[in-house]
Amino acid sequence: MTLTASNNPMNLDSTVIQFQASIIALATKRLGRPLTDLEQSFVTRHEGFLALEGIHDMVCTLPISALQH
Repeated sequence: MTLTASNNPMNLDSTVIQFQASIIALATKRLGRPLTDLEQSFVTRHEGFLALEGIHDMVCTLPISALQH
């Protein structure tokens, strides 16, 4: 991947952090409770966009009962 001035590593780090935060917020809203440390770390330990997109899709589409496990 070639980084341009507007797509530097600092911007990528910020984008990853924002994506992780949006996933956590969505999961919190869907579950109706704060995430446990373990649940939150599942999101924050992933930094690749493909992994985060998969987690986001899972949070959006799985039934609440499946998210709780």
